[in-house]
Amino acid sequence: MLIMVLVSLLFVVLGILIKHFRWYWLISGYNTMPTEKKKNVDTHGLGNFIGSSMYVIAVILLLGGLLNHMGYWWGIMGTLFFMMLFFIYILVGAQKFDHNKRTARDRVVLTVVVTVLVLALGSSALLIYSGSRPQEVEITSEHISIKGSYGITIPIDKVKTVSLEESMPKVLAKTNGLNAGEVLKGNFRLEGIGSARLFVQCRRGPYVYIITAGGDTLIINYRDELQTKELYERLLAAVGKQA
Repeated sequence: MLIMVLVSLLFVVLGILIKHFRWYWLISGYNTMPTEKKKNVDTHGLGNFIGSSMYVIAVILLLGGLLNHMGYWWGIMGTLFFMMLFFIYILVGAQKFDHNKRTARDRVVLTVVVTVLVLALGSSALLIYSGSRPQEVEITSEHISIKGSYGITIPIDKVKTVSLEESMPKVLAKTNGLNAGEVLKGNFRLEGIGSARLFVQCRRGPYVYIITAGGDTLIINYRDELQTKELYERLLAAVGKQA
């Protein structure tokens, strides 16, 4: 959340500098434009447009960070989606302030940039959405397999303990994973435990803990408490222990 606030403040500062202090050299594209072409640009109008756009970006980032902090996993995905759309709007909208004659090359470059942004938006949203989906756990007599992003397969004979806990230690850092609101998936560092692999859909208990013979820790839960408890019972039956 703190990072999102700081980045939002940065965009606010950029907006003030461009719109009110007329630091137009901060505007990408305009600052590298030849002097002759700059004469055909409505500099004041472009500055107001870009400066105001910086304020909107700051609001989008701040709202996304707030939603993520409140536990809404889709907060980050929503921020990414609206940021990409707004960047396309800025790119296209800024053209009306440039009164230079458009060449075929200019139109091709604009089309390519917009297309790349749309593709990046779609692929990023798809990755976040698929990564945030509840994990499927396959349990057989030989192994426990957690499907999907950051999945892992553990031989049954390598499982040391399975327990059901009402709390989870504080997350100190993400080493390689997804942190989207309440969803934690991948490799994290936990207070008092160290490295652990999380498949957490909800930041409240219960949690299923799996400790392997090698000392690895896996923590799993679902938004539905009953689904978490059902997984725990299935795991106990698979490792041959009693509840």
